[in-house]
Amino acid sequence: MHQTYARWDANGGAGGRAPPSPHTMIYRRWARPVGRMLAVCMGSYYALCFGWEWLERSERAQAASGAAARPAA
Repeated sequence: MHQTYARWDANGGAGGRAPPSPHTMIYRRWARPVGRMLAVCMGSYYALCFGWEWLERSERAQAASGAAARPAA
């Protein structure tokens, strides 16, 4: 009877699989953080655009109601 050892490879599993190429490891390592930052940046951009439009709309409505209420001089 001979001893068997579990082999641990770079993929995180046991078995005789070949380690992944450095090219795929770049995507595995950086895809999630870059994607998260892209999502945060896009969300911030659209939130600021929406907030600006909301403020502009309320400012125009206030100016229009103020101009109609004032008598002409």
